[in-house]
Amino acid sequence: MRFSLIIVGCLAMLTAIAAPAALAQPGHGAGGWCGQPEGLLSAEDRQILGERIMVRLQERLGLTQEQSNELRALFQAQRERTREDLRRLCDARGDFRQLLEQQHPDAAALKEAVERVKASQGALLDRRIEVYAAMRGVL
Repeated sequence: MRFSLIIVGCLAMLTAIAAPAALAQPGHGAGGWCGQPEGLLSAEDRQILGERIMVRLQERLGLTQEQSNELRALFQAQRERTREDLRRLCDARGDFRQLLEQQHPDAAALKEAVERVKASQGALLDRRIEVYAAMRGVL
């Protein structure tokens, strides 16, 4: 039971840190994370928020300082890789959207764009699973 709470708490933290991914669902035009690739928060705000989340996790889940430091390092290492994956997803979705807006889009180009979107979404899911597996090793 405690292990499940720890995993849920850590995944909640990861979700909070990677919240821009949730905004990477653009509608018409550039919006969400794709419209602000630097993120919605300043670097300083992200740092403060991340520290507060880590302190709460450490307190609520009874993490040792070593576990907390390992999780912090894990999230930090994954952050840049996740941003790269998000940028690729934004590019793929933008290309797909442009093709859909054409009067007579090329079917092969549409299929290729769809495959790029799927591959980008799959890469983000892979990253999430990698983090989950790494967290299990820390906890």
